[in-house]
Amino acid sequence: MGVGYVETTLTWETYENELKEYCHISGASHDTVLARFLTAAARHADEYLHNPFTEEQPKITLVDVEEGDSLVIDGAIFTAADATDETEREFKVGVSDTADAVALLTLVNNAIVGGTHGPIGVETVIGTNVAGVVTLKHRYPNEKPIGVTSSDEDRLRVSLTRVQLNIPDDVLVWCWQFVAWKFGNRDGRKSERAEMGISSVNWGDGPDESLLDMYVLKVWEII
Repeated sequence: MGVGYVETTLTWETYENELKEYCHISGASHDTVLARFLTAAARHADEYLHNPFTEEQPKITLVDVEEGDSLVIDGAIFTAADATDETEREFKVGVSDTADAVALLTLVNNAIVGGTHGPIGVETVIGTNVAGVVTLKHRYPNEKPIGVTSSDEDRLRVSLTRVQLNIPDDVLVWCWQFVAWKFGNRDGRKSERAEMGISSVNWGDGPDESLLDMYVLKVWEII
């Protein structure tokens, strides 16, 4: 395989301080070996994950939405109305495209996903609005693609945009573990860390691959 996403993104210039803090290392005397181990960690992560860390995010453009227009987002139906009614997933329209989008997101982002009247928001989805254009993304990593259908593609126009995601924190921690494990097992490292008074880190432990499992790319997943 070619250079993967983790290797191209996990640069020494960006993550030097975070890595050194994890490894309880200060100063620049070990920079060369740490940078080499960081590249090795990124390559191993890419080989394990085969994951480009991209996601298709639906965009919904609201243009003069009318009462009765509706959207289905991951199976949840949201209907335009003359007033907002959370229990019926109805959002107020007719003020402006931006205000209509705000009303829609008040429901989509609602934290209530169960209760007497059933869920209001969509548990795995969160949306943002810029001038009447709503962008939906996953709250959690590695979800299946967000499904969105519209009752009227002129007034509620749905499109898809593929975006690059950040490296998940669990993947970063795995890389830090890999570096610490490699760095701690160098010849003479035992006496070196003893001189530094470091005993809280178990340098003999290898990286925990369970941290990566949830990010392994599956053929039916977007990320």
